[in-house]
Amino acid sequence: MEKSRRPAILANIWEPLIGQLNEKCQRACLRRDAYLDIVFWHEARMLDEEVAGRNSDDARSYITKHLSLLKRKPLSLQLSEDTIQRINDVCERKNTPRDAFLNRIIFLMLASEEVSKAIFNDVNWKWALEMLMGEIPDEKYVLIRHRRLDALEEIVQGDPFWFQRACIEIMDEAGGVPKLHATMIPKDILGKLGESALGFNCFLEDRQIEGHPAQKSAHEDAQRQLDALFGNKIITLDENRKPVWVERKEPK
Repeated sequence: MEKSRRPAILANIWEPLIGQLNEKCQRACLRRDAYLDIVFWHEARMLDEEVAGRNSDDARSYITKHLSLLKRKPLSLQLSEDTIQRINDVCERKNTPRDAFLNRIIFLMLASEEVSKAIFNDVNWKWALEMLMGEIPDEKYVLIRHRRLDALEEIVQGDPFWFQRACIEIMDEAGGVPKLHATMIPKDILGKLGESALGFNCFLEDRQIEGHPAQKSAHEDAQRQLDALFGNKIITLDENRKPVWVERKEPK
């Protein structure tokens, strides 16, 4: 697709991602911004498809606040006018901070297998992979081409998260597994590298905001459902670390 160029946009990206991104693109013989143009164009469309809701103003502020807790660095990106317009449009309609969207994509692109499994913990990756491999040819098929450049083009132009989305789709046949961009990246996923990863989310429900009235209401609803099932009892550990049922004490 031919896309006209426009001046660079400036994004504030979590600093550890920039060096890794530059190194990975260099080793893959990719022009960083040209590749990100393809990725961001695709993912802006997927954000529209995978997230049905719109952030409340409280959720947007919460995401922005947590993103600001990370040490970020201004990064100049040469993207096509079409891509920039698509990003701005979807972020405005979803009430998503643009920097949160850009950081999320780069973070997920660079995330290790262990980090991905921790984020998408509703996916049974081993089972999904077995099912997936039963439906498609061996992953090396893409290398068996008369023209190797055809294989490279397919990879570069394709969905950067094809594997993750395919596994999520297989798991979602049983229902209840959120799509890639609807999945919440938890706060503590960065470990000692950063205070919070909540700023890498494009969408949060108010009940996912710490201290928000909607979170308290959701907790109370859940407790009422538990009380209906088990009465006024909760399970806890005794002095021998064995689970026991005890009467739930109301807060004073």
